[in-house]
Amino acid sequence: MRNFIDSMLTGILLIKHGKQGDPHKRRIYCDEKVESIFWKKENGSEAKNKESYPIKSIKEIRWACDPDPDGEDTGEALAGTRILRDSCRWEDAPLSFSIIWEERTLDLQCHTRLECKYVQPRRVCQSTFGRTRSHEHAWYPFLYNRHGSLLHPPPPIPHPPDT
Repeated sequence: MRNFIDSMLTGILLIKHGKQGDPHKRRIYCDEKVESIFWKKENGSEAKNKESYPIKSIKEIRWACDPDPDGEDTGEALAGTRILRDSCRWEDAPLSFSIIWEERTLDLQCHTRLECKYVQPRRVCQSTFGRTRSHEHAWYPFLYNRHGSLLHPPPPIPHPPDT
């Protein structure tokens, strides 16, 4: 865990998907208190969005292959988030995930499956970070356990839809 946080403090280079334009590389950071997430351009200069987003307010981490609950309302079988459905190539879906807050999503893609294993999201009880109600949860990326084994396997590779 310490190595992962050290990496987040210096920035992890991932591919960011957005509402407009092509996906682009961004460095994803957490602040020194490990309380918020923000990003900068690949070279470390300021990105267009200079805001940071509180880790405690994260509602969900959703892989691009995971069902989107919004599809239940319409009866559609949707996966990921709208941004990943619009921007992510099908073959990159197993490498892609979204950090979801109430007001926005941060839609990211790893470069390789090994990198996915390093930033593998895992649920952590929010009480660790100052909340006491046990039903509240935060989502944090985790890496390997102390024995070098993955805490969770990466998502399965989906099969392309029949056309």
